[in-house]
Amino acid sequence: MSNSVLVFEENKAIQGLIASTISDQVELWQESRPDAFLQLADRYSPNLIFISNADQQQDYALCRQLQQHSSLSQVPKVLLVNARDDVNESLLEQFGPVSYTHLRAHETLRYLVCR
Repeated sequence: MSNSVLVFEENKAIQGLIASTISDQVELWQESRPDAFLQLADRYSPNLIFISNADQQQDYALCRQLQQHSSLSQVPKVLLVNARDDVNESLLEQFGPVSYTHLRAHETLRYLVCR
């Protein structure tokens, strides 16, 4: 089984940041449209999933849909959160393994800090 990462993120700068940090040994798929993202998740069954916190505006619909898939429910998920966003950790617990990190679009590899 190869290592693979799936990313749901609308911000091209953050997509670029993620792409620049992922090893060439890892398959990377990035998508900004929720329906296409879910299709990629079904098709490729990634080892790690990054999800934009924009999903919060839809009451974490993507997280909920991923949790309903038995093959994806235990895949680790990392929520990409703006430093100004509030994070309801107790709500996120219901979506299986979920962590979160604050990312800023202007950060570079040199200054990238995960909190």
